[in-house]
Amino acid sequence: MNTTNTNMNLRLQKTLLLIPLLVLSAHLLFAQKTTTTGVVSAVQPSADGVTFRSGGALVRLTVVRPGIFRLRYALGPAFPADHSFAVVPEAQSRDRKAQFTQSATALKLSDGDTVATVQRATGRVVFTDKAGNVILADHPNYPATWHGKEFRVYKTMPKLEQYFGLGDKSDASDHRGAAVTMWNTDAFGWQQGSDPLYKSIPFFVGLDNGRAYGVFLDNTYKSSFDFGKESAEYFSFGAAGGDLNYYFIAGPEPKQVIARYAELTGRTPLPALLVQLLSGIARAADRERVPHAQDSGGCDLARY
Repeated sequence: MNTTNTNMNLRLQKTLLLIPLLVLSAHLLFAQKTTTTGVVSAVQPSADGVTFRSGGALVRLTVVRPGIFRLRYALGPAFPADHSFAVVPEAQSRDRKAQFTQSATALKLSDGDTVATVQRATGRVVFTDKAGNVILADHPNYPATWHGKEFRVYKTMPKLEQYFGLGDKSDASDHRGAAVTMWNTDAFGWQQGSDPLYKSIPFFVGLDNGRAYGVFLDNTYKSSFDFGKESAEYFSFGAAGGDLNYYFIAGPEPKQVIARYAELTGRTPLPALLVQLLSGIARAADRERVPHAQDSGGCDLARY
């Protein structure tokens, strides 16, 4: 009897030891679950765009204002509360013109100048101008992918397209061929090739044959951008967690992209009028103190 009880106790102890391991294994399995976009279903048009399911993801495509489209993804049955530390509340323009149409093969959303097309069979998103010229497109063989909470988006990469922006970076101003990380870092003693650095801005401008567009990834998690370092077929961006939520900003000129990005995230406010007046007085006093002379190179010192 004692032997039987002892064996039962040993089995019970082993079972209790296995339970945490089983729970941990299940957690790791769930954390690494892979989800992708895919076949489009459950299409629901709205005043500013359209919501639909794409494979395992819920997607909302909207026109924020002329020249700015938003793509928001969620893996659950509904979107979480909408919040941004970067986008200003007044960015949502009342003047936007969202024209939605659908067919047996595609969904289309236009602001009059730019068209976003979603292919029903694959969920692939393609941005074109109204003449049909492709500006930015999901890669046909690599859908948006989640590994647990981490996600990545893959875009086709034209052979001559250049990529600028992203804050403090120590590589060339054109990031083509590089992979960079967005994570503010006090990188004392940094050198060429050091990454990440002090200031991270997950916004870049793509420039191909004089035509520009912008992409802003509105995500505060550690993120990264790969402009052809992994593969010459595509560029990609993603983050370790948080919402897959990004904005496409049309040009076609770089200055239009930058202006629209400023409309989206806010402009630097002017100083108070009193500060401006005091600064003007101080500058006038400085000019009085600086002799109206020129250095040996013919530079008017009074200008500085």
